[in-house]
Amino acid sequence: MNILNITTDKVYENKEWSYSYRESDILGGVDPYSASKTCSELITKSYSNTYFTNDCPIKTLALRAGNVIGGGDFSKDRIMVDLTASIFNQKDLDIRNPDATRPWQNIFDLLYGYLLAAKYLENRDHRNFDSFNFSPLNDSPVSVREICDKCFKIYPDKKMRVKFNPDPIKETQSLQLNAELAQNVLGWKNLFPIQENLQVTLNWYHQYYTNNQNIKEYSISSMKDYFKKAQKFYQKQ
Repeated sequence: MNILNITTDKVYENKEWSYSYRESDILGGVDPYSASKTCSELITKSYSNTYFTNDCPIKTLALRAGNVIGGGDFSKDRIMVDLTASIFNQKDLDIRNPDATRPWQNIFDLLYGYLLAAKYLENRDHRNFDSFNFSPLNDSPVSVREICDKCFKIYPDKKMRVKFNPDPIKETQSLQLNAELAQNVLGWKNLFPIQENLQVTLNWYHQYYTNNQNIKEYSISSMKDYFKKAQKFYQKQ
């Protein structure tokens, strides 16, 4: 049995600068959510260093990902969920933190990274606890406001209203990850740059809102298309 500890980009002690955090940087979430994720990594690491040594078959790995978007997400207070509801249901869009930048990536890219990490963990010999960041490799930081603008341009005929409502709860403004380790060790790369990522995500929601009865088939087809694309890319590596 091996353990993949799936956490978040928010485990790092964020200094609110433009520096992209590496796996060797100090952990330390300042808000309850970030702190809880940091604690889960520290607990896993402590068990790994104390019990999962010598002849123990268990190996551990932490996977830290930036903000993920893609079809099928209907969680509360998620930017693409609220944005697509605004586009297709003609609702007002409330933006909590418009100038916050995040490492946006597609769910398929991230899941493929997890599969590569699981394979790596299975094949490696050492049992030391380590980690990988997953974040777009070639995209510059993109703010929530820019995400909205890019999506609105794809559907210029839609009437959308935006209300920027700051949230009094403290939230990180700038947060970026360095994913060079995943690229160099796992061979991973995000195959969807930001514009294509938004397009395929909006395509899914368009299908959902306009032809919901076929959404399962559409989702399966989208997944197969991605894995065909990934197979071609990784075979060249």
